[in-house]
Amino acid sequence: MYQIILNDNLNMVYEDVDINEIEYKFHRGCGIFYVIDKEDKYIGCMTRKEITESIKTEALFVNCDSYKVVHGKEEQKQVEDIFREHDRIFNIPVIDENGRLLYEYVREFRNENFDSVQYWENRYKNGGNSGNGSYGDLAEFKAKVLNDFICNNHIDRVIEWGFGDGNQLGLLKIPSYTGYDVSQTACDMCQKLYSQDKNKEFRYYDGSKMSDFGEKYDMAISLDVLYHLTEDDKFDNYLYNLFCSSEKYVCIYSSDYREWQEVEHVKRRQFTEYVKERYPQWKMIRYVENPYLYYKSNSNFYFYEKQH
Repeated sequence: MYQIILNDNLNMVYEDVDINEIEYKFHRGCGIFYVIDKEDKYIGCMTRKEITESIKTEALFVNCDSYKVVHGKEEQKQVEDIFREHDRIFNIPVIDENGRLLYEYVREFRNENFDSVQYWENRYKNGGNSGNGSYGDLAEFKAKVLNDFICNNHIDRVIEWGFGDGNQLGLLKIPSYTGYDVSQTACDMCQKLYSQDKNKEFRYYDGSKMSDFGEKYDMAISLDVLYHLTEDDKFDNYLYNLFCSSEKYVCIYSSDYREWQEVEHVKRRQFTEYVKERYPQWKMIRYVENPYLYYKSNSNFYFYEKQH
């Protein structure tokens, strides 16, 4: 279910690095930093946990006890043993006999038979929900940003691609709402949950490109969906539907960086570059950073407006 990759394109920083530089690089997709001293010797690593603590305290926090292996004949076997015994370790650095960092081994998830549509149908069918991002502080933050935008821009008709269990929708103030989802179970749940609300409509679709949306909407929204589209064709189809179903605004709440794939249902991409290339008539007009970035969610808000 995974493959081991040798990667020599490392994110290395010196121990006296500016915290702001690390925060910027981390935000743009550097999932792990390797910290070295002035003699280029390996000290330790920084992942999301250490980054968050460093930003809070404005002091560098480094994990000096993380796994590493010394370059040599046995290194690959050692790496395989560590990955086999520790399923939450994804990066293992390799150092030379003098302690200098050479490269890393990365464990990347691989399952050519994985079907994201079936994954979400099974998840809801078995009693699962849309995840932490649709509840609590994150849900309230997302609702505040969206409701303000909808009100300030006099938006009436909204289409959402991927409404999930419908919990987030309960916090949104949308005059006329249409939602599409790839899970029939999610559609049935939301139709029942909002059966008394005649301004909400829920529809099933299979993840393919749609040629007829019935009507164009004032805004299309996508909340915590993009990084769950692990297959390239479904990613392409989804963004086509998202941008082609709106005549004025598109709102995306997602991460925006590339990262090695660690689990079957999450694949990080830098979608803003994709949009810039494929949908040049759409201009990003607003960016809202998530106040819980790094320790609760890696997503931020990106608002686009169609240029005529």
